[in-house]
Amino acid sequence: MHPELEALLALQEKDQAVMLTDEALEALEPATRALDESQAAAERALGAAQAAIQAALDRRDELEGKIAS
Repeated sequence: MHPELEALLALQEKDQAVMLTDEALEALEPATRALDESQAAAERALGAAQAAIQAALDRRDELEGKIAS
């Protein structure tokens, strides 16, 4: 076989591997998007919970101050 033909076949195999990888990545995109949305929702919930905790701590400090005086 000619060296140029061998190189072309090797390049074609690599190109096919790249195409398969690209297709696999595209297939994962909906799942990735769903995970990103879930993460964003969890981060919002965490922020709300942290704010609620801080508000409760502030209220407790306020009440303790009233009790002390």
